[in-house]
Amino acid sequence: MIYDKRDNNHKLIYLLKYHNRYDIGVTLGEMGASEMIDSGRFNGIDMIIPIPLHKKRLKKRGYNQSMAIAEGLSKCMKIPIINNAVFRHVNNESQTHKDNNQRWSNSDNIFTVKDNLHLNGKHILLVDDVITSGATITGCAKEIMRKYDVKISVFSLATVL
Repeated sequence: MIYDKRDNNHKLIYLLKYHNRYDIGVTLGEMGASEMIDSGRFNGIDMIIPIPLHKKRLKKRGYNQSMAIAEGLSKCMKIPIINNAVFRHVNNESQTHKDNNQRWSNSDNIFTVKDNLHLNGKHILLVDDVITSGATITGCAKEIMRKYDVKISVFSLATVL
């Protein structure tokens, strides 16, 4: 989807992120998976890794919206979710009201990748809810690629143009 506050798509993501509607993420992940399966663009994916929330934000929200999306994808694509590979060790502030430059500096060096995961040679699908500048997903991908020789593909529900 294109994330635009002038249409109704953004309302679904808002409900998912801020109104305890985990089910919306699962359903939208399932819908996205059906499109991905038909396209063939994501053939050969070995695992799904949702972009993690910091433990404080996870506790406050109660769940990770990217995990909800990953569950929907996993259910349809029959690909395992690896939820303990990447950690957000910095509780950076929300990106919502930042410009692109601020988003990139706010997302630098905020992730830690666990050792000894046997990820070399794997094809990983990173999952996030919305890609605005690409800073968060890129920061996470860089950290994984710093430790492992992997292929990374990306899935998000929406992007901001």
